[in-house]
Amino acid sequence: MPQFTKQAIVQSFLKIAEKRPIGKITVRDIVDDCGVNRNTFYYYFTDVYALIEEILTNEMLVTEPDGNDSKYLTDVFTQTILFMLAHKLAILNIYRSVGRETLERMTHRNAYSIFTKYIDSKLAERHEMDAYDRDLIIKFFMHAVTGVLFDWIADGMKDDPALLMRRLRIIMTGTANLAIDNAITRPIDGSLPSEEGAENEKN
Repeated sequence: MPQFTKQAIVQSFLKIAEKRPIGKITVRDIVDDCGVNRNTFYYYFTDVYALIEEILTNEMLVTEPDGNDSKYLTDVFTQTILFMLAHKLAILNIYRSVGRETLERMTHRNAYSIFTKYIDSKLAERHEMDAYDRDLIIKFFMHAVTGVLFDWIADGMKDDPALLMRRLRIIMTGTANLAIDNAITRPIDGSLPSEEGAENEKN
């Protein structure tokens, strides 16, 4: 029953957020819609933004890849997109409000976790990589994919998400391996790219 009550609060918020800007949604609006009292709401959430964070954490990226193929990654982000499409107006209202910071923070955090497991699975049978390079590669792919995702949201979620995921899968296939190979074969030397280029010209 407690879990049912919590889910009822979540569903009421999503329903209201489809019709109203986030800044105009109150705890009273939510509890009146789902038929619980304010104390029940505060038992689960400190405020409306804590509720938004809970939704973005538990509803968007709930499956992590169990393999090192790019298909696993696009399957995970497809799950995110399907959730967003199911609650399109609510997500757009969150994105266009102060809730945008929470949306971006939670998406980046989840994407970082997913790419960490993905990259580490590819490193399992290879030479040890410098920790700085490893983290840089993870962040590179994290920002690349979430950047595409946020551009899609900012544009009103107009592009065909199935096509978007298919193209991302094709683009990402092999790119992680290439990034890892380059990092391993060309370890950090402490020089800036311009300095390296100048040195090569001398030689």
